[in-house]
Amino acid sequence: MENNPFELVNKQNAIENAMGVPGSMNFVIYISHTQEICIACTYNSYFLSGLSFSTISDLERTQTIFNGMIKDNNNPKKLKSNVQTVLGKERASEIEKWYHLHINKMYTENYFINPEQHFSFVNGEYQGFPQSQAAQFIKGAYEYMLAKCEYRIANGQYIPVLNEYNEILSNLSENESKNKDEAYNASFNILPLAEIIRNERYLRISQNDRARELYLSLFECKSRYLLNRL
Repeated sequence: MENNPFELVNKQNAIENAMGVPGSMNFVIYISHTQEICIACTYNSYFLSGLSFSTISDLERTQTIFNGMIKDNNNPKKLKSNVQTVLGKERASEIEKWYHLHINKMYTENYFINPEQHFSFVNGEYQGFPQSQAAQFIKGAYEYMLAKCEYRIANGQYIPVLNEYNEILSNLSENESKNKDEAYNASFNILPLAEIIRNERYLRISQNDRARELYLSLFECKSRYLLNRL
């Protein structure tokens, strides 16, 4: 894209043109525990219209990418693709394990919101609101999530809990293959745990390797009853 020199979506990996179909533009910022970030711009929530990499500390590059994607949103010949087509299956699978920070562009120009944490920021000028550029917002969100990791892990005290969660889910998967009716009933009892796991997604960027690995292993649960609940 002409407005984003770091754009990875191109004619070689595009699926087809969007033909200027009107709709909403949202972002998913994939954040790794090593501070690498993948900025994905989605259009109408159906396809990928922009994909670029940066780091938490490279504010200038991140801001250039973000601004470029916003400008390209008005391009009537916008290209569309998906993460796997652009990056390949292996790299796409790796990024899927990173923390996902969602940013939605509101209908009002330059105003954005993170629906999960209820954070908002202004990218550029907007009705007298203080500016908080996207790159700085992403950096702040990362630092906030990192602090949550520290409090949750509590110098390693949370690791035995994560081990217990893994054992519970492993037993559920094992019992499901033996007694489907019993496993089906057990899956409803375990829904509160599934919600806890979902709410602790920030552990994907934990600097405690063991805690991060244990958390990610929870998503390897083979139970078909929990397939779309984690």
